[in-house]
Amino acid sequence: MSKRTSMIFLVIAATGFGLLIWYFARNTYWDELVIPSAMQGDARTNPFYAAERFVETLGGTSERRQVLGTPPKPNAVVILNNWHWSLIAHRRQQLEEWVRAGGRLVIDHTISGGQDDLESFSGLKFSYPERDTEDDEESEDEDESEIESDSESKSSDDDIKNDRDETYFESGICGTLLASYSKKSSDLRDRYTVCELEPVTFITSSRPVFWALHDKDGMQAARMEVGKGSITLLNATPFGNRDFTQVDHGLLFVAVTQLKHGDLVVFLSEAEHPGLLSLIWGNAKPVVLLSLLFIAFVLWRGAMRFGPLTAQPELARRSLAEQIRGSGLFMLRFGGSQTMHAAMLRALEAAAERRIVNYRRLSSADRAAALAKASNIDAEKIQEAIHYSGHRNSHELQQALALLESVRRALLANSSNTKQS
Repeated sequence: MSKRTSMIFLVIAATGFGLLIWYFARNTYWDELVIPSAMQGDARTNPFYAAERFVETLGGTSERRQVLGTPPKPNAVVILNNWHWSLIAHRRQQLEEWVRAGGRLVIDHTISGGQDDLESFSGLKFSYPERDTEDDEESEDEDESEIESDSESKSSDDDIKNDRDETYFESGICGTLLASYSKKSSDLRDRYTVCELEPVTFITSSRPVFWALHDKDGMQAARMEVGKGSITLLNATPFGNRDFTQVDHGLLFVAVTQLKHGDLVVFLSEAEHPGLLSLIWGNAKPVVLLSLLFIAFVLWRGAMRFGPLTAQPELARRSLAEQIRGSGLFMLRFGGSQTMHAAMLRALEAAAERRIVNYRRLSSADRAAALAKASNIDAEKIQEAIHYSGHRNSHELQQALALLESVRRALLANSSNTKQS
């Protein structure tokens, strides 16, 4: 390739690269974008951290719960978030009784279920706008050709989407709410700027409300007195950590809770709840431990064994002395003392007849004296060992048998071949 051709390709490449840079420079721009940083500390796990600090700054106390447990005192405030109103009847009845006793209950639009029960209790409920019936009339013409039906359906969907977008844009996430009340109130102001409103619902009431916030779409907050207490519905969720410091959310919090110095505010939410295993371990730990021990014992008891529990004893014959001692201990333990004593006397008499002349013809005292002379043992002890009466314990019997055995062995050890006279 010649030098001229190389220069042409280099110029073309440089021109293309310059056009690419010019295109990006013309169709892009630099702008600053604010990205909120991640939550830190307790705010990362507690969605009501900002509201709790706000309550404590104003001189109140706060508490966060995942289960109702024991209701707080009637002069406290309870804020329900992500709560099912009628999931547990007993829990709902506890809240209703607590409100009638003087509690202040605040419910945002994240509540689910039990709308009829809530309305019968408070007279308030979340309502939806009525649907337009024109779509139902248009659906009756579905017998036309497929192409016309598809095109009409697509056009209808686009119209509905545009209407929803316009409604959402007109209502917006934020709005200005006007306050109204049936009698003189200590409300902080008559106008609130509130964000995080729910655009597709509003609040309706079956009887006059005590206090309300509304815009052109309807009531966005309403309070009804029930017994000595009150219940307040809020069609928004403006009390999260990122939203609490916006616009008039702090003032709105004071208004819906009727917060006063020294109040207790309980944030009750089921958005994050412990699992079944955590609940079982937290409420029945002793039962779980005992059950695990029982299961482990049953498994160990029924497991296959690889050998005997104890080692096999070595096979060996017992000596005559061991046999005699074993038999004697058995007889002594199971009431054979008289039999052992009689056998000992027979053995002694047999030895005495071979060593003492006319032993059978001697009296008891003479027998004892002759035995004492042959064994150098006291005659009284020998006579007492031979003639004993009453019950003797094992120790006394052992001493008597040992003495008689000593006398017998002394007679047998006598080296004289003639009998003693």
